[in-house]
Amino acid sequence: MGLTLFLGVVGLAAGVSSSQASAQATATQRQQAQQQAQFERRRSIRQMLMERQLAVNISAATGLEGSSGARGGITSIGSQFGTNLGYGSLQSGLSNQYFNQTQRAQTLQGVSSLFMGLSSASAQIASSGISSLPTVASVPNKGFTTDPYARSNLPIIGPAPAPITR
Repeated sequence: MGLTLFLGVVGLAAGVSSSQASAQATATQRQQAQQQAQFERRRSIRQMLMERQLAVNISAATGLEGSSGARGGITSIGSQFGTNLGYGSLQSGLSNQYFNQTQRAQTLQGVSSLFMGLSSASAQIASSGISSLPTVASVPNKGFTTDPYARSNLPIIGPAPAPITR
């Protein structure tokens, strides 16, 4: 019984460690996704600035600088940038939700494994013969009682208490 119980406890500890390692891996993936999203936002900003400057340069070179067409084109670049940035933020938010749900599922799976292991260990203990464990009747009374008014046979340390009156 002792070896089986020991192996059960070791298995439970390994399950908890595995759950913790999985949670750390998920956190690392989340951080990686956040860094990737930040990189993509910066790249998108650089791309928009370059396209806008190119549109300004072309309109100036063709003599259309300040025309409604040139201004509309430049504004369209900014609008498209805003749409792309909004989509990237949406995807980043969905990615965070996915990681949160995955981490929660892994935590619950670890808790489930823990309790299944505890259940198995308690079943092994129960099947190994509870009759060999001491019972309340076999434990000698050392002066303890549940009666709050009873006097104990234990030695008194410190000043004697006042007598109890009923």
